[in-house]
Amino acid sequence: MTAGARGCGSLRIAYAGSLEALVREDLIPTFERLSGYRAIAAAGGSRALARAIRDGALATDVFLSADTEVIETELFGADVAACALWYVTFATNSMVLALGSRAQRFHDGQARPTAQHVARFLRQCREAGLCLGRSDPESDPQGYRAVLAMRLLESSASAPGLTESVLGEARNPRQVFPAAEIVPMLQRDELDLALVYQSHAIEEDLPFLCLPEEANLGSPERAGDYEKALYRCADGAEYRGRPITYAAVLVGQPPSLRAAAAFLIFLGCDEARAAWQRRGFGHTYHLESCRKR
Repeated sequence: MTAGARGCGSLRIAYAGSLEALVREDLIPTFERLSGYRAIAAAGGSRALARAIRDGALATDVFLSADTEVIETELFGADVAACALWYVTFATNSMVLALGSRAQRFHDGQARPTAQHVARFLRQCREAGLCLGRSDPESDPQGYRAVLAMRLLESSASAPGLTESVLGEARNPRQVFPAAEIVPMLQRDELDLALVYQSHAIEEDLPFLCLPEEANLGSPERAGDYEKALYRCADGAEYRGRPITYAAVLVGQPPSLRAAAAFLIFLGCDEARAAWQRRGFGHTYHLESCRKR
């Protein structure tokens, strides 16, 4: 994006909560400086945001989702202008176990532990009565990815019953909290460990335990294995394991589409790529068409 391609007016952005610091502190200030547009942004769980857009309860021009499948499942075919026929992928991530002070005592410092090692670690934490936190799998991709990651870990570690023993039911009220509260609770020792994105742990300078590739949803080479895990929402929508990929889709009306298109182009520029790499995200930039037909 060059200074010669400047516009005027405003752009409405709805974005996944896990992008909070990236969007507010990096992307919006840089986009406004380069483009001349003013951005107005609101965060939330990707699935909840997509359903609000689909149902007409949320007006926005660009939607940044933490999961491409949310766009395909919730928005493809919806009566929203320019919605979900295609999208741009722009970042990648993986799941980790962020550790509070008590959980760190059980961690032996292995940088790349095996599935069996992580399974033993989780059992030790459970037996010691430590508290795990995760977000709501019904509204937030990070929430259902926590469940998917555990199911994949259980399978790869040959540890039957691990998911149920560690998580309980999918929406266990003793573990499920608003996504924005999980890291502060961990920092205050109200939680002992949490299933979160690696980017979040890096942004907050949290100690964390990497999950093995076969369970962390971060390896494109493992896509076929990830698909074996499934989470079914209460309303019947299904989310299979996929490598974690963030995507942006246009959902606005003219004249905002010009600003929205400028933002999607901006996501591929050097300044944007540098920002999400600093925040612990991987980077990608591809135009994709929806697969759900």
